[in-house]
Amino acid sequence: MSHRLHGRPRSPFRWRRRGKRGSRQSGGVAKEDPFPWRQWMRIGIGGLKWRPADFWSSTMTEFFEAINGHNDAQGGETEKSTAAPTENEMAALLARFG
Repeated sequence: MSHRLHGRPRSPFRWRRRGKRGSRQSGGVAKEDPFPWRQWMRIGIGGLKWRPADFWSSTMTEFFEAINGHNDAQGGETEKSTAAPTENEMAALLARFG
C-alpha cells in the first residue's frame, strides 16, 4: 500500500523524537558531543539555500568550497577554518565519529 502526501510517496518510516543528542549521561559523566550535523545543516540549507538532497549528496570539499564562494560573494574574508580538512584532520574525524 503506497501512501501519498502532496503527490509524493510517503515514507513508511515514522520519525520519532528521541530527545536531545549529546545530553545523555552515562555514569554521571556527559558523553562526548556528537558530530555537529545540525550546525552544518543550518549553514548548508539555511545559509547556502541548498535543498536537503543537495546538502546530503555533497562532499566535504564541495560543502567547504560553497562556503568559501558564498563568503567571497558577500565580501567576507576566507578563513582557514572553512578550508577542507587535511588528511590528518579527516583521519581524526573518522576515528572519532566512525
